Amino acid sequence: MDVRAKITVTGQVQRAGYRDLVDETAYGLRLKGQVRNLDGGSVEIVCEGDRASIEELIRRIRVEEYPVRVEGIRAEYFPARGDFREFSIIREQDIALAAYERMDAAARYLRQMHRDLSGKQDGTLEAVRAVDSSVRNLDSDVRTMDSNIRTMDQNIGAHFDRLDRKYDAFGESLSRAASDIHDMRGDVREIKADVREAAARRKGSPS
Repeated sequence: MDVRAKITVTGQVQRAGYRDLVDETAYGLRLKGQVRNLDGGSVEIVCEGDRASIEELIRRIRVEEYPVRVEGIRAEYFPARGDFREFSIIREQDIALAAYERMDAAARYLRQMHRDLSGKQDGTLEAVRAVDSSVRNLDSDVRTMDSNIRTMDQNIGAHFDRLDRKYDAFGESLSRAASDIHDMRGDVREIKADVREAAARRKGSPS
């Protein structure tokens, strides 16, 4: 159920683009009504809509961000009348004052845009730093892997060198053993020949 609210905002809220902030916020919350400057430096908002949206409006416009400084908000609620078609800003009749207010609002938007862009740039820089850190870590890991592979290659090479020397020594031992066996076979043949010759002589001698 819609209600009507009369909201009075005090603090540094004039000549600071504050009414434009209220207008933008009320538009987003689908509220209808108006906002205007009052004598004495305060701002008055009269709006209609559901009470939850009006309370959200009050929460969002309670800001302290240069050049705006809200010091107090007072809200009164009444039955809705339905006499607003949209939300609007009541401008000053004095053209110079209205122009200054527009300039202040433009300056506020520029400051907000700068903050938004700076925040995005900071986020982008953080992302770039994170990627750079990851690349550096990956490069370090690759260097470590390369060092380990080189060490493994050296160890394997040294191992094969030792094996090769062992096989060479073993081959030389086999060669010497084969030569010794060959010599032994020659000696055995000579002994067998001597034995046959001796046996033959014994058979041919008179008994």
